[in-house]
Amino acid sequence: FEDFVSRDPAPDGENLIDDYLKRRGWREGVHGRRYLQQLRDSVLSLYEVVEVSRGRYCDVRDLVRDGEPVRVHEHMGTQNLVRWDRIAARVLKSEGQYIFSGGILPLGQESAQSLLRVLNDTRKKLTKAPSRVAGRQATPPPEALDRQLLQETCPAFPWIWLMHTLERLHAPPPEMVNSDGEALVFTESRFPFDEKDR
Repeated sequence: FEDFVSRDPAPDGENLIDDYLKRRGWREGVHGRRYLQQLRDSVLSLYEVVEVSRGRYCDVRDLVRDGEPVRVHEHMGTQNLVRWDRIAARVLKSEGQYIFSGGILPLGQESAQSLLRVLNDTRKKLTKAPSRVAGRQATPPPEALDRQLLQETCPAFPWIWLMHTLERLHAPPPEMVNSDGEALVFTESRFPFDEKDR
């Protein structure tokens, strides 16, 4: 849903959130309208969790757009996060602090690497095909290129997550061995006790 409502405007210059705010925005409070406007302008990106304070906040670093880690204030979303996790999320600024938009997609290390490969390949294609401005070649600034990259590759985030999740679900269970490489054998031991010692 967030991907849908944050799509680029239609030819008439409005997307779904613009249309909603024009028709029904009077129903929303100031904070609700600001949140919807920020959601409209947001992009999904890949983040690495740098630090976590469960139930309070987490510090995340954007792996696509370089920059310093930001502190995201989140109660529920930080309950299961640990340091070095990779997540796909939208980070919005609300009332002077960063928040997640609502949907957090956890990615394993393998799926995050696959996604980074897709993003790097797409970045190379976008860099090789600069846009035409006033009849001449023009290379967009890095911020605009990053935004275009994340908008165009947005469907890849859930696709890669789903592909790796399905692979894990259909994979055989791992073999459990001890430190000598011998298979673990589950046993049951019974010890009799006198009724008086029980």
